[in-house]
Amino acid sequence: MLHCQGMRAIWCHVNISASKSLHTKAVLQNTPALIPFLENASEKHQDLSAWALGNIAGDSAEARDTIIAQGAHHPLIRMVTNHTLASTTVSPTATSIGEAAYFCLSNLCRGQGARPELFANDAVLASTLQILNVHIPVALAGSDPPLVQNPELARPMLLSPETITTRASVGIASEALWFLTYMTANNESLCERLCKDGLMSLLTSAMQATTEIATPMVSPALRTLGNILAGEDAFTELALQQANLFNGLGQCVTSPERSLRLEALWALSNIVAGKPEFATAVVDEGLFPYIVRIIEYDALQDPEMVTQAMYVINNTAHHGEAMCRFIYHKTDVLRQSLKVLRAGEGQSCKLVLQFLEMMLQSHAQVSWKVEEEGGVECLEMFEYHDNEELQRISSFLIDKYFYSNEEEPI
Repeated sequence: MLHCQGMRAIWCHVNISASKSLHTKAVLQNTPALIPFLENASEKHQDLSAWALGNIAGDSAEARDTIIAQGAHHPLIRMVTNHTLASTTVSPTATSIGEAAYFCLSNLCRGQGARPELFANDAVLASTLQILNVHIPVALAGSDPPLVQNPELARPMLLSPETITTRASVGIASEALWFLTYMTANNESLCERLCKDGLMSLLTSAMQATTEIATPMVSPALRTLGNILAGEDAFTELALQQANLFNGLGQCVTSPERSLRLEALWALSNIVAGKPEFATAVVDEGLFPYIVRIIEYDALQDPEMVTQAMYVINNTAHHGEAMCRFIYHKTDVLRQSLKVLRAGEGQSCKLVLQFLEMMLQSHAQVSWKVEEEGGVECLEMFEYHDNEELQRISSFLIDKYFYSNEEEPI
C-alpha cells in the first residue's frame, strides 16, 4: 500500500512540476522527500523521481540551486555512471532511468549562474561517452514502427521488441547529448578532453539520423558540435576529418525543422570563420546554394534565419578576393542579399551592408551588378535611417563606389 501511495505521490510531482511555474514553485519544498527515491527505491521510483526533480530544476535558477544544495546531483551522478547503461544487453527500464537522470543533470547545469564543473568529473564524462558509443549505433540501426492508416479505427498496436529497444537507446542518447550541450558551452578545456576521447565522431554519427524515431538525437548533437566549433581551429580541423560531417550538416540546413536550420547555419558560420581552407571546404562541398536559398525564401519572413545565413556568407567573404569572386560568379547571393535590404530588418541589414562593402572592395564588376539590381536605391533608403551605423555604412558605400564610378563592366 505504501509503495503504491509513494508512486502516486511522485507521479503527482511529475505532473505538477511539468505545468505552470507557479505550480512548480509550490512543490519545490518537497524535493528533500524526492531525493532519497533516486537510490533507495524501485526502478520505477528512481525513474519518476529523476523526472520530477528535473522538471523542478528547470523552472528557475533558484529551484536549480536549491536542489544542488540538497545534494541531488550525487545520486544522479551515480545513476549515470552505472556501467550497465553502456551494455548492449541493458533493459529498456534501466535505460529509461539513465535518460531521466541525464534530463535532471542537464537542468542542473543550465541557465545563468550554473556550475557545470560540478558534474565534469572523469567518471561522468567517460560513462557518457561509453553510453553514446553503445546507444547511438542502436538508435541509427532501428526503423520506424509501421504507420497506422486510420488511427481512430485501429486497435492499440504492441510495439516490437526492436522498436522498444530503439526508443530506449534514442532516449538515453538524446538526453546524454543534451547534457553535453551544457557541459561544452564556453568550455574549451572540456571540449578538448571530450574530443580526445572520440566525441566528434559520435556527434557526426548522431547527425546522420534519418528515421523519425531517431531524429531527437540530431538537435543536441548539432548544438554540441556548434559549441565545439566555436573554439580553437584544432577542433574544426578534427571535425573536417569526419567523412560524414557535411552530409549531416547538409541534412540539417535543408531540414523542414527551423531549429535545425538555425543550428546548422551557426555551426557552418563557426567553420568558415576559421582558416581560409575551412571556408574552402564548405564551398567545395556544395553547401552554398542551400544557404542562398534560405536568404531567398526567408528574406521577408524570418530575419533571425537570414541573419544566421548572412554570418556564414560574411565569414566566407572575409577571407579575401578569391572567396568574394567565388560568391560573385558562382552564387546568387548578391541579388538575394538586396532583398534583405528592402525588408529593412536591422541586424541582417547591417550584415548585408558589410557584405556589400567586402564585395565592392574585391573587384569593379560588383558595383555595376549592384546598380543593375537596384542596389543603389536600396542603399539610399538607409541614408536617413534611424540607425546611425546603417546610415554611416550606406553613405560611405554610395560615396565611394557609385557617385564617381566611371568604369565599364568587364
